[in-house]
Amino acid sequence: MTEARMTSPVSGREPETIGNEVFLVGAERSGTTLLRIMLDHHPLLAFRNEFEFAVDLVSDDGRFPPLPVYYEHLRMSRTFAMSGFEIDRGLDYPSLVRSFLEQKRARDGKSLVGATVHRHFHRLLTIWPDARFIHIIRDGRDVARSRVREGWAGNGWVAAHEWVSAEEEIERLAGIVGPERVLDVRYECLLADPEDTLDRVCGFIGLAYSPAMLDIEDSSSYKRPDPRFAQRWKSGAGEREIALIEDVQSDMLARRGYEPSGYRPRRPGWVGGAWLRWNSRFGRLRFRIGRYGVRLCLTEIIARRFGPRGLRERTQLAMNEIQKRHLK
Repeated sequence: MTEARMTSPVSGREPETIGNEVFLVGAERSGTTLLRIMLDHHPLLAFRNEFEFAVDLVSDDGRFPPLPVYYEHLRMSRTFAMSGFEIDRGLDYPSLVRSFLEQKRARDGKSLVGATVHRHFHRLLTIWPDARFIHIIRDGRDVARSRVREGWAGNGWVAAHEWVSAEEEIERLAGIVGPERVLDVRYECLLADPEDTLDRVCGFIGLAYSPAMLDIEDSSSYKRPDPRFAQRWKSGAGEREIALIEDVQSDMLARRGYEPSGYRPRRPGWVGGAWLRWNSRFGRLRFRIGRYGVRLCLTEIIARRFGPRGLRERTQLAMNEIQKRHLK
């Protein structure tokens, strides 16, 4: 697997900017990977996954990080290490970040470029003020349950908050840029009618739909869209689990057009909420121990709180290598 490289200045100039950049945004586990793979299979469109390292260190009021701090951030980033991007130290921050997408476009030999981002959506506007956004929406109950399976939360009630937060942030983004620059795509529609959904997405980008967008099985671990994978919570979750998720998500589910389950509401209260948060932290720790082992998890906790910088770096890089083996 190609590793990213630090370089000395290549040209001292900002690389060519393509314009018309489009970003796929949504909560994690909302179907962004499936849609991104399809977009990347378009003959004219290169689409980068996990591009959060472009905006994670940008402040909410638009201030860019010092470049030495950002170089170090990239060195420790698993997703950047896997990208193969080169760092031109002759560029300022926004030019450098734009150069990463230009490298993706040029490497793939395509005309247009985009990327997936799961958080800090409005910060993209500090670098790409004219960007457009494809917003993928998935039933939040499925998203919450998927987050638990990934080990990002220990129970559905805690996981449910992340979906709501992402959707609220996208609403704020749409308020800034206007609805004409945000296309809503329902994950369930992508599964049920991928050709029509992708045709609509391509029209938003300014491209014609290509059947190649569905030829994904030979080059990825993903299968063609199957409507049986939509709203799996209806057959795979218990009443208590869904009722707790809906306690958090009910208003946003209604705003997104999803029907309630009809289960009796369950509001945990202050004590119950505290217990669910503790239960989630314990569940996450148990998952991490299962993945990284007791020794590495303990070292990571000690290094993060008390350890020297070198120990923190070695621990993070070791965890990055393990995480790579679990990527789909």
